[in-house]
Amino acid sequence: MLIASHIIPWSKCGGAQRLSESNGLLLCANHDSLFDKGYISFDCDGKMLISGEIPSDMQPFMNISANSCIELTDGMKPFMKYHREKVFKK
Repeated sequence: MLIASHIIPWSKCGGAQRLSESNGLLLCANHDSLFDKGYISFDCDGKMLISGEIPSDMQPFMNISANSCIELTDGMKPFMKYHREKVFKK
């Protein structure tokens, strides 16, 4: 039921980044799709960030909430910073 998602997209990674376990997280299919397309990301504490392109009344149907949180390792934080800066649609 979970999908292994690259934080920095595979096409944008160097060799070592592609194989780094810190460049991955497990997400359900819905969240994986939203993450890959930049509609959600996570701050440095693991709290879900939701793009302003998703209307608040649609968020419950997508099972996303600004109260959601994941655990990030220290190794994942630089990868997630890239995602917030280059992939996430603020």
